[in-house]
Amino acid sequence: MTHFYRFDDVQIDVRNFRISKAGKVLQVEPKALNLLVYLVENCGRLVEKRELLDAIWNDAFVTENVLTRAIAQVRKALADDPKNARYIETVPTLGYRFIAQVQVEENNPAPSARPAPSESVGPPELAGTRPSARPGTLPAPQRNDRRLPSFALPILGVVACGLLVALAFSWRPRLQYYRPG
Repeated sequence: MTHFYRFDDVQIDVRNFRISKAGKVLQVEPKALNLLVYLVENCGRLVEKRELLDAIWNDAFVTENVLTRAIAQVRKALADDPKNARYIETVPTLGYRFIAQVQVEENNPAPSARPAPSESVGPPELAGTRPSARPGTLPAPQRNDRRLPSFALPILGVVACGLLVALAFSWRPRLQYYRPG
């Protein structure tokens, strides 16, 4: 079963891992496309930054800057202005929400074919339903609890520097004072 997500003139082909806008294939990095698919599959729900990092970069130690960069790449490809968002809404310091109404298609009908209204999903106030896990979508991410919190690396750096300074002072040769006789 092949899945296509459609919103406005954008279509995401999950099986072939491709995104197109107005019939033109867009070039985005794989992580950015995974991020978009994850947001679309959680349409209308606030997805916190930590959840996105775990879902998309599950085994890598990355900072929120990587997430911000991927969101910016998706917005640029979709021509979505963060100040007047049509697709991805930013919830400051918390995360992101996909806000466009999404249509889920099981196969790739002709662009003129419209899916039935019951296939339409979007924010709860628009469609009344949220997308659920469907066969053929990307597998659900596994949570990785081995990741260090984002503030841990600078703290570890300061502790390591302190230990080096303390070690340097403890190993320096002791000066012996000469007292003439």
